[in-house]
Amino acid sequence: MATFGTSRIYLPPRPSFERALFWFWTPAFLWIGAIALFSGQAFGYSHTASFMARIFSLLHIHISARQFDFLHSVIRKCAHFTVYGILSGLFFRAFRGTHPSSRRWQISWAALALGISLLVASADEFHQLFTPGRGGTWKDVFLDMIGALFVQTIIVIFTAGNRNRRTRPPGGSGIRAQDIRVNDIPEPIRLTRPRLEDSGD
Repeated sequence: MATFGTSRIYLPPRPSFERALFWFWTPAFLWIGAIALFSGQAFGYSHTASFMARIFSLLHIHISARQFDFLHSVIRKCAHFTVYGILSGLFFRAFRGTHPSSRRWQISWAALALGISLLVASADEFHQLFTPGRGGTWKDVFLDMIGALFVQTIIVIFTAGNRNRRTRPPGGSGIRAQDIRVNDIPEPIRLTRPRLEDSGD
């Protein structure tokens, strides 16, 4: 609990090291491990094209080679966008869960999540330069960061929406009863219209 004059701000309790590591950081680092797995030779362009062709064959889907290449490329690019969007969200969650605050969003959490996403994306493309059947390019890093930034934007919109719903008084602009604390004892204060005395007219 933080105290400023007569106002009191209640902060969420800081989680223990074990809980923070297991609940917040483990999913984020496991996702980095999954990205490293996706960066291997088994997920190269030719391998995923062969896998996709087998699925189409089983489903009796017949398209031209040009349509197949286009669809295959779109799926791979969407995977880049989605994978790094999830990574960005997981690290935002980790920083927010480890450092409790009265606010649901802080720019430092978003900036750190985006910075880690950029670092992982760059390392991933650099690794692919030395992987047979793979190739690294800055264009994929750019696409990865678009996915990461998209998720951070969604988080901002979601947290701002929750804050607006929480602070908007019910029934429009009516004045509600408020609570203040004096020596930790809540005392409700109701704002009412003053009663006018009857003048007898």
